[in-house]
Amino acid sequence: MTARRDLTPSLIVVRIQPEQGSVPPFVPGQFINLGLPAPADEPGPLAARRSNRVRLTRRAYSIASSPRNADHLELLVALVQDGKLTPRLWPLDVGSRLWMDNEAKGSFTLNDVPEGADILAVASGTGIAPFMSMLRCHAGTGRWRTFILMHSVRTAAELAYRDELENMVHGGDVVYLPTLTREPADSPWTGRRGRVQLMLADRDALNIVPSSLHILLCVNPTMIEDVTSIVQGWGTVHTERYW
Repeated sequence: MTARRDLTPSLIVVRIQPEQGSVPPFVPGQFINLGLPAPADEPGPLAARRSNRVRLTRRAYSIASSPRNADHLELLVALVQDGKLTPRLWPLDVGSRLWMDNEAKGSFTLNDVPEGADILAVASGTGIAPFMSMLRCHAGTGRWRTFILMHSVRTAAELAYRDELENMVHGGDVVYLPTLTREPADSPWTGRRGRVQLMLADRDALNIVPSSLHILLCVNPTMIEDVTSIVQGWGTVHTERYW
């Protein structure tokens, strides 16, 4: 781990890189598997437990960095209190070692989105990570006509890339629409509040062209059903279930 930024007690941005060479090649939207040696008492295949090989506890994390940065991968990681990996990953600091797969995987990419299309990306929590990779790689290049990013989190502190995204908006091809669901009423936040479904209810306000729209959803499973029903008929829907 070469860098760590704590946003909240349960949300961090980390950078990792191989001890030798560059990071695995990847396409924006893909994920990488990380791992740590499994505890001796963690259940696993009997043959594996009897062998001398180190067993790993692995989990997949979407890549937030651009493939143009070959020296590191950036990941947005949320603490899962009853998870098998993140509670053990949380105490690690810069310089700590962990296992990383040598191949990025996943099909939640722009490969099926034609050049010049309008894109509506809807993310909840850490689901913004694959969209950050797309934006960091392609914003301002003409890859799309407009990229509308809706990001739903609980509090303003969880808007991991707020400053960077607000700067991207000045380029003209990115629209950033964050919304908070549990921000204290007396906080300085003056932006949108409430579920992302409420914003989607007013399609005209989004200024999109339905015939060319591609909707990318990286949200929790419940939201996938809700949002898919709202955008039915708007265009082509692509989904990624990240838990």
